[in-house]
Amino acid sequence: MLKPQLVNKVFGRQARYPLKQSIPVVERWFAMPLGRAVLAAQKQCLSKILNGLYGSQALQLSMLREPSFKTLDCAAPWAMGPMPGGVIDVLCDDEQLPVATQSMDIAVVHHYLEYSHNPHYLLKELTRVIMPSGYIVIVGFNPYSFLGVRSIFGRFQHQGIWHNHPISAKRIADWLKLLDFTVTDVQYGFYQPPINAFVQHEIIKRIGRFLNRRQWPFGGFYVVVAKKQISPLTPSHDYLQLIRKSMIPIMEPSLYTPPNKKINRADNKGVKEYLI
Repeated sequence: MLKPQLVNKVFGRQARYPLKQSIPVVERWFAMPLGRAVLAAQKQCLSKILNGLYGSQALQLSMLREPSFKTLDCAAPWAMGPMPGGVIDVLCDDEQLPVATQSMDIAVVHHYLEYSHNPHYLLKELTRVIMPSGYIVIVGFNPYSFLGVRSIFGRFQHQGIWHNHPISAKRIADWLKLLDFTVTDVQYGFYQPPINAFVQHEIIKRIGRFLNRRQWPFGGFYVVVAKKQISPLTPSHDYLQLIRKSMIPIMEPSLYTPPNKKINRADNKGVKEYLI
């Protein structure tokens, strides 16, 4: 049987280092040939997704301080993070976002959940700041991919990019469903082996493009798009009764006179008898 320490290291459910310590490590990895290839594929995928979303206010949470994921309607989203530099506009942590409630139309979360010590709380904060019918776009490493297998071995290193919290797209979708979000799209990308020497190989790139068109769920990263739903008001029991009563006709008292009753009426010629 595996020791608990080994299981926790390989299948850990919490990021090992704080965000401020993980950000420089992640940025160095994305500056390598493999990281640049992954980031290029992510930008291409996000460009197609964000161009189909509309909103005047956008929020960006990324482990990288330099790239800015833009939309057509919001050319400069508010970039937030715990460390200054790059395109960061506002300094914040993952436990409290300095954003007004229901003020953002789109939130792009780029690998932020995986390195956060409180991913559930971060999702709740994003739920708070997103307007009804707004969107959350989450980018993460796919544990069920070549990169996911590579991450298992990377956890034995003293410090590296893979000391994160591996979260699958299915689990992200389950969390969002509990927060009244509806997943509208899930896309995968980067099917190449995670080896720096192979990422620029023409045959490997052709195979990657072929698999990307098929969208098989073992790409190196995933992009989950979810829309915030508006909870309808549930009518109370008394209100339903009022609706039913308004639809059912109610008999009102009438001036109907029973038959065979004689009524005497007098006119100028005398008294006559009528049978009704």
